[in-house]
Amino acid sequence: LFFITTRVLYGIKREKNLKFNWRQKVITLLVPLILCNTVYQIFISILKIIGGAPVKKTIISNLQMVLYLGGSAMWFLPVMFFASMFFLITIKNQKLNISVTILMCIIGLFASIHVTIIETILKAFVATAFIGIGFYLFPLFINKIRIKYLVILFFINMVLIFENGMVSIADRIYHNPIFYYINGSIGTLLIYQVAMNMKKKNCFYRFFRYWGKNSIKILCFHGFIIQIIRLIDYQLLKNMLPHLKKMEGIIMTLLVMVALTVMMPLINKFLNWTFGMKNCKRSIDKND
Repeated sequence: LFFITTRVLYGIKREKNLKFNWRQKVITLLVPLILCNTVYQIFISILKIIGGAPVKKTIISNLQMVLYLGGSAMWFLPVMFFASMFFLITIKNQKLNISVTILMCIIGLFASIHVTIIETILKAFVATAFIGIGFYLFPLFINKIRIKYLVILFFINMVLIFENGMVSIADRIYHNPIFYYINGSIGTLLIYQVAMNMKKKNCFYRFFRYWGKNSIKILCFHGFIIQIIRLIDYQLLKNMLPHLKKMEGIIMTLLVMVALTVMMPLINKFLNWTFGMKNCKRSIDKND
């Protein structure tokens, strides 16, 4: 959904200023990654050391997470950055762009290299194909589709999902590549259709719109909330949440959503600079 969306918007604007996009991606993806991931890894290190983990081993392990541009859900930011840049490098030549994207996709899917930094590049290769889908097929995603066709697409999506099983770009698990890309594209298309058919006065619309506008901040801060909840659970409730099995995920999600919804006004007020919001807006105004 996020990889396709980044280029659906690009496809609508048809902006060809490569220099602007480089700068925009650096300040909105790499800067939040470096700042938030560094603080997060320090936070995790402190918790582990307090819990009795070896100091030297813990510090080295978490420092590697910072240097490798990963850790928790942070894997998404460098993958999005590199995927966007790989796609933009050849964007002015459509045939070259499509050829390079397909080649990178094949390499990303089938390369068996297991080195952290290289794996980030390989994940970006796989994501580049979704970016291409969003860019070249963007009219398909932004136009409403009849209900009967949506029902057919939904059932196709469900069948292929069960056929292909659990997938994860974070862990480089794709199974059948064709099913993987079809499912990702149809699933994104269905979510777009739901979004376009939401009534703007509906409370769900306002809620999802608010979370959508702050999605990168949620990505960067939800890890802190999860660790704090686990710490409270361990200290006060004697590790009750893990014993709830599947309910743990539901409860954790609700608690994280509530906490971040309450915290978001403060994050927007004091930490917007972390995400390059003012700089990004200034760049856009200048280009307009």
